[in-house]
Amino acid sequence: MREWLRLGPLGWRFVAAFLIVGLASIGGLLIATALELDHRDALAATAQRQGMIDRLARETGAEFARTGDWQDIDLSRPVAVAESNDAHFVAVDASDTVVIGGPVGSDFRDRAVSAPVLVDGRRVGQVYVVFYSDEAVTAPQLGASWFLAAGTIAALAAIVTAIIVTRLLTRPLMDLSDAAASFADGDREARAATEAPGELGQLGRAFNEMADQVTSSEQARRRVSADIAHELRTPLTVLQAGLEELRDGLVPADPSTLSALHDQAVRLGRVVNDLSELAHAESPSLLLSRERLDLADLASDALLVWRPRIDDAEMTLETSLQMGTMVSVDADRMSQVVTNLISNAVRYSSVGDRITVTVRGEGDHAVLSVADTGPGISADDIPHVLARSYRGADQQTTPGSGIGLAVVSALVQAHGGDVHITSQVGEGTTVTVRVPRAR
Repeated sequence: MREWLRLGPLGWRFVAAFLIVGLASIGGLLIATALELDHRDALAATAQRQGMIDRLARETGAEFARTGDWQDIDLSRPVAVAESNDAHFVAVDASDTVVIGGPVGSDFRDRAVSAPVLVDGRRVGQVYVVFYSDEAVTAPQLGASWFLAAGTIAALAAIVTAIIVTRLLTRPLMDLSDAAASFADGDREARAATEAPGELGQLGRAFNEMADQVTSSEQARRRVSADIAHELRTPLTVLQAGLEELRDGLVPADPSTLSALHDQAVRLGRVVNDLSELAHAESPSLLLSRERLDLADLASDALLVWRPRIDDAEMTLETSLQMGTMVSVDADRMSQVVTNLISNAVRYSSVGDRITVTVRGEGDHAVLSVADTGPGISADDIPHVLARSYRGADQQTTPGSGIGLAVVSALVQAHGGDVHITSQVGEGTTVTVRVPRAR
């Protein structure tokens, strides 16, 4: 019972509102009904009394016609009938002289019900009946009592109904409030009930989806923090150790030593730069300066920079660029996408491997794919390679931050496109980018 009465401030406001509306409705209905019954009962009592006095007037007239005057008239029956109805009978002649029943004053006339005594259409007198008890009040009193009882029952029903309905409405909100408070206190398993009807259920499901996203984001952030710490720790350790050796004179400051230290510094700079690019790419405030461009031209421009590096690494470059594949994109951002894909392919390929860059139209989309014949990615790693700083177990020794593909994914999504990866261990990897074609 106590649990049912735990409604909260909003719940009790609902109860009060229900009660006010319910009681006002019940009160109005009772008043209107009572007035109507009062009116009907009064009309019925008046009609009943008038009918009785009319009958007594007719009997008096019949008796007068039998005797011919008021002197010898027998009015015992009308008197008896009146007394049996808790009333007093009075008869007067044509000159208003009392024949039976006592004096007839103004007060008497105001209280009495009267009817003329007619004989052959001629008025010969008047009869009056005064009721000792006001029977017209009896029925309304009984009706009022009944309605009072009915009103009490209705009010109790309104209270119970208000509490039940209010609980049904506020219980999901209170559960949601409890879940939100628990979630804010660090309980990442706290979830709201979703079985509530209508918008309340939708609210619970929206909260749960938000909680799932927050939990996933926190987990991803922890993974990213750990990965970044790892990426930074290794070159920092090497730099620190190398500098200490130089400081202590343990190694000569020859070009090879300085070059190794420089490579570690470059690696640190690349990690920091990649993180900056990713943060900017994922920002909701990222602005795209779109223009109508040929995706094949963008790819061709990027390849002009990378072809010498690919040749120096003794890799093979193949291209299939369908000119006229028009897109509406930010030139700088899309060039960054192409560059990151080619850079990633080169980084994970070796001497003799082949890199293939393709641009083509496919329905309403322009498709860019970069394929390599490198080591490939395991099936377990493929679903995660677009995540921040994710690198497969077999790629931990490969230079790079593991952020390049995450930047690609964020930029392509900002353009309304998507990224798809297919790979086979030992055979290579293909990264495919689809963006809407320009209309």
